[in-house]
Amino acid sequence: MRWQHPVWGWVSPAEFIPVAEDCGLIDSLGNWALETALGDASLWRDQGVDLRVAVNLSAIQLRDPHLLVRIRRCLDRHGLAASALEIEVTESTAMRDVIDALTHLHDFTDAGIHLAIDDFGTGYSSLASLKNIRVGLLKLDASFVSGLPEDAENAAIAAAIIRMADALGARTLAEGVETREQFDWLRAQGCHLAQGWLFARALPAVEIPALFHRNFLTSL
Repeated sequence: MRWQHPVWGWVSPAEFIPVAEDCGLIDSLGNWALETALGDASLWRDQGVDLRVAVNLSAIQLRDPHLLVRIRRCLDRHGLAASALEIEVTESTAMRDVIDALTHLHDFTDAGIHLAIDDFGTGYSSLASLKNIRVGLLKLDASFVSGLPEDAENAAIAAAIIRMADALGARTLAEGVETREQFDWLRAQGCHLAQGWLFARALPAVEIPALFHRNFLTSL
Protein backbone atom coordinates (compact mmCIF):
# COMPACT_ATOMS: atom_id res chain seq x y z
CA MET A 1 0.00 0.00 0.00
CA ARG A 2 1.20 3.49 -0.91
CA TRP A 3 -0.33 6.92 -0.37
CA GLN A 4 -0.31 9.04 -3.51
CA HIS A 5 -0.22 12.53 -2.01
CA PRO A 6 -0.90 15.48 -4.36
CA VAL A 7 2.14 17.37 -3.06
CA TRP A 8 4.53 14.78 -1.61
CA GLY A 9 4.00 12.12 -4.27
CA TRP A 10 4.20 8.46 -3.24
CA VAL A 11 4.43 8.16 0.55
CA SER A 12 5.64 4.91 2.13
CA PRO A 13 3.49 3.22 4.79
CA ALA A 14 6.54 3.34 7.05
CA GLU A 15 5.91 7.09 7.19
CA PHE A 16 2.14 7.35 7.54
CA ILE A 17 1.23 4.21 9.54
CA PRO A 18 2.92 5.43 12.78
CA VAL A 19 1.10 8.76 12.38
CA ALA A 20 -2.22 6.96 11.95
CA GLU A 21 -1.52 4.94 15.11
CA ASP A 22 -0.63 8.05 17.11
CA CYS A 23 -3.74 9.89 15.89
CA GLY A 24 -6.12 7.01 16.60
CA LEU A 25 -6.89 6.51 12.91
CA ILE A 26 -5.29 3.09 12.46
CA ASP A 27 -8.59 1.21 12.84
CA SER A 28 -10.27 3.29 10.14
CA LEU A 29 -7.26 2.95 7.86
CA GLY A 30 -7.03 -0.78 8.54
CA ASN A 31 -10.72 -1.30 7.78
CA TRP A 32 -10.35 0.62 4.54
CA ALA A 33 -7.28 -1.40 3.54
CA LEU A 34 -9.04 -4.70 4.24
CA GLU A 35 -12.21 -3.68 2.41
CA THR A 36 -10.25 -2.39 -0.58
CA ALA A 37 -7.93 -5.40 -0.83
CA LEU A 38 -10.77 -7.93 -0.70
CA GLY A 39 -12.86 -5.88 -3.10
CA ASP A 40 -9.95 -5.83 -5.55
CA ALA A 41 -9.42 -9.57 -5.13
CA SER A 42 -13.08 -10.19 -5.96
CA LEU A 43 -12.82 -8.07 -9.11
CA TRP A 44 -9.59 -9.83 -10.17
CA ARG A 45 -11.24 -13.20 -9.73
CA ASP A 46 -14.05 -12.10 -12.05
CA GLN A 47 -11.36 -11.30 -14.63
CA GLY A 48 -9.78 -14.73 -14.36
CA VAL A 49 -7.00 -13.86 -11.90
CA ASP A 50 -7.51 -15.78 -8.66
CA LEU A 51 -5.03 -14.35 -6.16
CA ARG A 52 -4.62 -14.44 -2.41
CA VAL A 53 -4.26 -10.93 -1.00
CA ALA A 54 -2.12 -10.00 1.98
CA VAL A 55 -3.14 -7.31 4.45
CA ASN A 56 -0.93 -5.98 7.24
CA LEU A 57 -2.23 -5.64 10.79
CA SER A 58 -0.72 -3.42 13.47
CA ALA A 59 -0.36 -4.24 17.16
CA ILE A 60 -3.27 -1.90 17.92
CA GLN A 61 -5.56 -3.72 15.48
CA LEU A 62 -4.61 -7.08 16.98
CA ARG A 63 -5.98 -5.93 20.33
CA ASP A 64 -9.48 -5.51 18.86
CA PRO A 65 -11.62 -8.39 20.24
CA HIS A 66 -14.03 -8.08 17.30
CA LEU A 67 -11.35 -8.16 14.60
CA LEU A 68 -12.05 -11.68 13.35
CA VAL A 69 -15.79 -11.01 13.13
CA ARG A 70 -15.15 -7.91 11.02
CA ILE A 71 -12.77 -9.80 8.75
CA ARG A 72 -15.27 -12.61 8.22
CA ARG A 73 -18.02 -10.14 7.37
CA CYS A 74 -15.76 -8.42 4.88
CA LEU A 75 -14.92 -11.75 3.23
CA ASP A 76 -18.63 -12.58 3.01
CA ARG A 77 -19.47 -9.21 1.46
CA HIS A 78 -17.06 -9.88 -1.36
CA GLY A 79 -17.92 -13.55 -1.79
CA LEU A 80 -14.45 -14.76 -0.87
CA ALA A 81 -13.31 -17.77 1.13
CA ALA A 82 -11.10 -17.29 4.18
CA SER A 83 -8.23 -18.86 2.22
CA ALA A 84 -8.26 -15.84 -0.13
CA LEU A 85 -6.80 -13.69 2.65
CA GLU A 86 -3.38 -13.64 4.23
CA ILE A 87 -2.84 -11.61 7.39
CA GLU A 88 0.64 -10.16 7.80
CA VAL A 89 2.07 -9.03 11.12
CA THR A 90 5.61 -7.90 11.70
CA GLU A 91 7.86 -10.00 13.87
CA SER A 92 7.97 -7.27 16.53
CA THR A 93 4.16 -6.98 16.53
CA ALA A 94 3.69 -10.72 16.97
CA MET A 95 6.13 -10.78 19.87
CA ARG A 96 5.08 -7.54 21.61
CA ASP A 97 2.39 -9.21 23.70
CA VAL A 98 2.86 -12.87 22.98
CA ILE A 99 -0.13 -14.26 24.89
CA ASP A 100 -2.71 -11.90 23.34
CA ALA A 101 -1.08 -12.15 19.93
CA LEU A 102 -1.13 -15.95 19.97
CA THR A 103 -4.84 -15.98 20.79
CA HIS A 104 -5.70 -13.76 17.84
CA LEU A 105 -3.30 -15.42 15.43
CA HIS A 106 -4.60 -18.87 16.30
CA ASP A 107 -8.14 -17.62 15.71
CA PHE A 108 -7.12 -16.54 12.21
CA THR A 109 -5.55 -19.86 11.30
CA ASP A 110 -8.46 -21.80 12.83
CA ALA A 111 -10.78 -19.79 10.57
CA GLY A 112 -8.77 -20.77 7.48
CA ILE A 113 -7.04 -17.42 7.05
CA HIS A 114 -3.36 -17.62 6.13
CA LEU A 115 -0.75 -16.03 8.40
CA ALA A 116 2.60 -14.48 7.53
CA ILE A 117 5.32 -12.91 9.68
CA ASP A 118 6.61 -9.81 7.88
CA ASP A 119 10.13 -8.33 8.05
CA PHE A 120 11.42 -11.50 9.66
CA GLY A 121 14.89 -11.25 11.14
CA THR A 122 14.56 -7.65 12.30
CA GLY A 123 12.74 -8.37 15.58
CA TYR A 124 13.54 -10.35 18.69
CA SER A 125 11.28 -13.37 18.59
CA SER A 126 12.14 -16.48 20.53
CA LEU A 127 12.08 -19.75 18.65
CA ALA A 128 9.65 -21.19 21.20
CA SER A 129 7.14 -18.39 20.56
CA LEU A 130 7.60 -18.66 16.82
CA LYS A 131 6.89 -22.39 16.95
CA ASN A 132 3.60 -21.74 18.73
CA ILE A 133 2.29 -19.17 16.26
CA ARG A 134 1.50 -21.75 13.52
CA VAL A 135 2.77 -19.36 10.90
CA GLY A 136 2.52 -20.44 7.27
CA LEU A 137 4.95 -17.94 5.77
CA LEU A 138 8.07 -16.11 6.95
CA LYS A 139 8.92 -13.01 4.92
CA LEU A 140 12.67 -12.52 4.86
CA ASP A 141 13.36 -8.83 5.36
CA ALA A 142 14.82 -6.96 2.38
CA SER A 143 17.82 -5.87 4.44
CA PHE A 144 19.08 -9.47 4.32
CA VAL A 145 18.43 -9.79 0.58
CA SER A 146 20.44 -6.68 -0.22
CA GLY A 147 23.90 -7.56 -1.46
CA LEU A 148 23.14 -11.21 -2.15
CA PRO A 149 24.86 -13.39 -3.08
CA GLU A 150 28.16 -11.54 -2.56
CA ASP A 151 27.45 -10.35 1.00
CA ALA A 152 28.62 -13.33 3.07
CA GLU A 153 26.93 -12.25 6.30
CA ASN A 154 23.56 -11.64 4.66
CA ALA A 155 23.90 -14.92 2.79
CA ALA A 156 24.51 -16.81 6.04
CA ILE A 157 21.53 -15.16 7.76
CA ALA A 158 19.19 -15.66 4.80
CA ALA A 159 20.16 -19.32 4.41
CA ALA A 160 19.67 -19.94 8.15
CA ILE A 161 16.20 -18.37 8.14
CA ILE A 162 15.16 -20.42 5.11
CA ARG A 163 16.33 -23.64 6.79
CA MET A 164 14.63 -22.72 10.07
CA ALA A 165 11.32 -21.94 8.33
CA ASP A 166 11.50 -25.25 6.51
CA ALA A 167 12.07 -27.08 9.81
CA LEU A 168 9.00 -25.35 11.26
CA GLY A 169 6.88 -26.34 8.26
CA ALA A 170 6.62 -22.77 6.98
CA ARG A 171 7.42 -21.34 3.57
CA THR A 172 9.72 -18.38 3.01
CA LEU A 173 9.27 -15.28 0.88
CA ALA A 174 12.19 -12.97 0.16
CA GLU A 175 11.38 -9.26 0.08
CA GLY A 176 13.19 -6.68 -2.02
CA VAL A 177 14.48 -8.97 -4.77
CA GLU A 178 15.91 -6.72 -7.48
CA THR A 179 18.32 -8.86 -9.51
CA ARG A 180 18.26 -12.20 -11.25
CA GLU A 181 21.35 -13.20 -9.27
CA GLN A 182 19.51 -12.68 -5.98
CA PHE A 183 16.53 -14.64 -7.26
CA ASP A 184 18.65 -17.57 -8.46
CA TRP A 185 20.61 -17.72 -5.19
CA LEU A 186 17.46 -17.64 -3.05
CA ARG A 187 15.80 -20.32 -5.15
CA ALA A 188 18.89 -22.53 -4.84
CA GLN A 189 18.67 -22.16 -1.04
CA GLY A 190 15.09 -23.41 -1.06
CA CYS A 191 13.26 -20.08 -0.76
CA HIS A 192 9.70 -20.62 -1.99
CA LEU A 193 8.58 -17.12 -3.01
CA ALA A 194 10.00 -13.70 -3.80
CA GLN A 195 8.78 -10.17 -4.34
CA GLY A 196 10.48 -7.04 -5.57
CA TRP A 197 11.31 -4.88 -8.53
CA LEU A 198 12.74 -7.82 -10.47
CA PHE A 199 9.15 -8.91 -11.06
CA ALA A 200 7.18 -5.66 -11.11
CA ARG A 201 7.01 -2.21 -9.58
CA ALA A 202 4.16 -1.31 -7.27
CA LEU A 203 1.03 -1.04 -9.43
CA PRO A 204 -2.52 0.27 -9.10
CA ALA A 205 -4.99 -2.55 -8.50
CA VAL A 206 -6.65 -2.09 -11.89
CA GLU A 207 -3.40 -3.01 -13.67
CA ILE A 208 -2.89 -6.35 -11.90
CA PRO A 209 -5.04 -8.57 -14.19
CA ALA A 210 -3.26 -7.37 -17.32
CA LEU A 211 0.09 -8.12 -15.69
CA PHE A 212 -0.87 -11.75 -15.11
CA HIS A 213 -2.56 -12.17 -18.47
CA ARG A 214 0.79 -11.21 -20.07
CA ASN A 215 2.37 -14.23 -18.33
CA PHE A 216 5.07 -11.90 -17.05
CA LEU A 217 6.77 -14.64 -15.00
CA THR A 218 7.47 -17.01 -17.88
CA SER A 219 10.90 -15.48 -18.54
CA LEU A 220 12.13 -16.16 -14.99
